[in-house]
Amino acid sequence: NYVNDGDFDGTFIHRSVPGFVLQGGGFGFDSASGAPEHIATDAPVVNEFNRSNMRGTVAMAKLGGDPDSATSEWFVNLADNSANLDSQNGGFTVFGQVINNGMTVVDAIAALPRVNAGAAGLHSFSQRSEILTRAFRRLDVVVTARQRLAPIRDQVL
Repeated sequence: NYVNDGDFDGTFIHRSVPGFVLQGGGFGFDSASGAPEHIATDAPVVNEFNRSNMRGTVAMAKLGGDPDSATSEWFVNLADNSANLDSQNGGFTVFGQVINNGMTVVDAIAALPRVNAGAAGLHSFSQRSEILTRAFRRLDVVVTARQRLAPIRDQVL
């Protein structure tokens, strides 16, 4: 629903851990204040772990200790994280794979300087997140759902 409803439009990468994950799908900017805010979420989904968290896979983020808590947030595995994420918290559900030269773009985003989005420096954070958002639009991601396999191109995830 998030992609089809446009909920990811204007969101940004809010977590980048070198050699681990690049995470998005959780935050956008308030249209009035420009401050970061969490996007509205649908009900949590039941964990459906069945594919390993290998480099280039896209998986659902969730709360620690609650395997059925995934909502809007997702992450791209920057490395083979199967030894850690496949057994933790019921496993992290992989639902997609970055294809073609998409990991070149993901790696370039992950290599950018990280910014603390605390109260100080929101202006520079806004500028950098717009750069990240534009770069992420270039990713080719195949998203598999229960009944569909569809390429998503030129959209902010």
